[in-house]
Amino acid sequence: MKKLSLVTTRDCIDELTKELTWINALEAVVPDEELIKGAYGDDISVIDIKEQLSYYESISEKLTDALAAVGKYRQKKKFLDFSKKEMSRSDFEALENELSASVSRADEINAIGGKLSELRSRLNSIEQKKLYLEPWKAYPMPLLYGGTKNTSVELFSLPSQFLPKDVINAFDEKNCYVELISSAAEASYYAAVFNKADDEEFRKLSSFYGCTKPALGEYPLTATEELRALEDEKKLILKESEALDAKYRDLSVHAAELEYSLDYVRSRISILMLKSSVFTTEYTAALEGFLCESDVDKLKKLIEKYPCYYELNDPGENENVPVHLENGKLATPFEAIIGLYSYPDYKGYDPTAIMGIFYFIIFGLMFADALYGALVTIGCILMLRIMKPKGSFRKIVASFAISGISSFIFGVIFGAYNGDMISVISQNMLGKGPVSLYIWFDPMSDPITLLIISLAVGALHLITGLIIKLYMECKRGHVLDAVCDEGSWLLIFLGMGVYFGADALGIAVVPMIGIGLIAAGVLLIVFMNAREEKNFILRIGKGLIGLYGIVNYASDLLSYSRILALGLSSAVIASVVNIMATLGGPSVPGVLLMIVVIPLGHALNIALNILGTFVHASRLQYIEFFGKFYEDGGKEFAPSSIETKYIDIIN
Repeated sequence: MKKLSLVTTRDCIDELTKELTWINALEAVVPDEELIKGAYGDDISVIDIKEQLSYYESISEKLTDALAAVGKYRQKKKFLDFSKKEMSRSDFEALENELSASVSRADEINAIGGKLSELRSRLNSIEQKKLYLEPWKAYPMPLLYGGTKNTSVELFSLPSQFLPKDVINAFDEKNCYVELISSAAEASYYAAVFNKADDEEFRKLSSFYGCTKPALGEYPLTATEELRALEDEKKLILKESEALDAKYRDLSVHAAELEYSLDYVRSRISILMLKSSVFTTEYTAALEGFLCESDVDKLKKLIEKYPCYYELNDPGENENVPVHLENGKLATPFEAIIGLYSYPDYKGYDPTAIMGIFYFIIFGLMFADALYGALVTIGCILMLRIMKPKGSFRKIVASFAISGISSFIFGVIFGAYNGDMISVISQNMLGKGPVSLYIWFDPMSDPITLLIISLAVGALHLITGLIIKLYMECKRGHVLDAVCDEGSWLLIFLGMGVYFGADALGIAVVPMIGIGLIAAGVLLIVFMNAREEKNFILRIGKGLIGLYGIVNYASDLLSYSRILALGLSSAVIASVVNIMATLGGPSVPGVLLMIVVIPLGHALNIALNILGTFVHASRLQYIEFFGKFYEDGGKEFAPSSIETKYIDIIN
């Protein structure tokens, strides 16, 4: 990375920040305004973009809401049509002229949305009122009718635990006539008529039962008339809603224009965010930021068009420098796997290329099926071609496409084509014997060999991590630390490899070389693990304790047995699917059953196991491999850029 320090005239900063955003090369350093003013006084300040930013953000919100409102009404794209509107930069910037029209349409759409929201609220209110009035539907009198000169009429309700017969009898004893209007699961509803002289007795008994008087003050008519009026009002509201929906449908033809305007507004916000990193005096403006060395020429070509002074230097020792991973075409997709964990520290080591190789191998061993791998690769390639994803998602899809090739290779080696589908069809549908298609061995019948391969890959993975750590320490000038800490374990593992390898090959002398290497590694740990300790006895004691690290390495190595577990689980499920698919035998129903079960069953197996493979293959990188050397905490390089969702800007 390089750090840019630039000073220019204030009157050209708008144009310069716009062009810097377009070239997608510079991540600006956000200045500390208080620190700047403390150092240089009030004559220098950061450009205030609050008003402009608020303006464009409000427009963005309006356009987003309008698009969400008319989305379901617009004409659907053709199946698998993910194409975007192609537009030149000049045409894109000319969208500024159409912005006011788009905002007006968005305001119109959002106003309709506001009305529809109000109508929905009224509909909800009507439904609540209908529910409230429904129990009184059989009551023939106006709901506010209170009686005559000498009599009173009151409505009340009681919980359903009180039997209507008991309630009516209890009030009858107090000279109050009570009639049951309706009953529901939760309550019963009553009307009472009584002499006003008996009002006190009625109140006492009502209090005893806990009668609830309904709030019917806004309903002067009978319940039936009120319900009819509410239903009429509901019909009018629904009619008005339909008219507003028709307006939505008419305005949905402008959805594409709103999308283009939204992309333009977001580009303006991106330019403003870069501009907010500029600090100015009365006549000058200054900007600092980071860029990749590969973009230096592009940046120079741009800024030399303006009256400015600039410097390009290496970042300072204590600066928070963003991290940009630069790898080859095949390794770049695996940067997304690292991004899901954490970017490496700027001064650390980028393991993408090496990690990509191991990820490729481990993924293939876990998901070892030729047809599965071919389907994953072809599907991901089609997704890249048709959907044209961007950013990290594109890298993830590309990494699956590459890893699918590994699955295909190991599937051919292990003879797995939709599991043992060919063999099962041969036996159950064709009446022939089993078919063996493997080139090396079948993991289902020889899992121990797959376990040995898994552990061998794991050992190589861990040793590679140690070698990377050794390299990092040597590069930093810590050669002694590298030799004593990482070199000692490498000697032990190398010695173990020589010993067991030579023993397996029957070579007599070489195992002694292995023992010598192991002894050298052990002595290094015992005498140099605690080399900062001046007391010799304590140094030896701590060195002996350091040998306990072999347990950690053994634990890490055993974690790679999950390669065997994932590989077998995928194969077993595939085998079960194949057996179920051929249960009908060589008959018409059997063939129909096979045609249905095989694609559905294997599609489910792919979906389940590709997720498990992705998770566990990544875990082996993050925990076992990265645990040996990785220094995380890096901040991803995020240059100011024009990001569009609905438009492809072409040169």
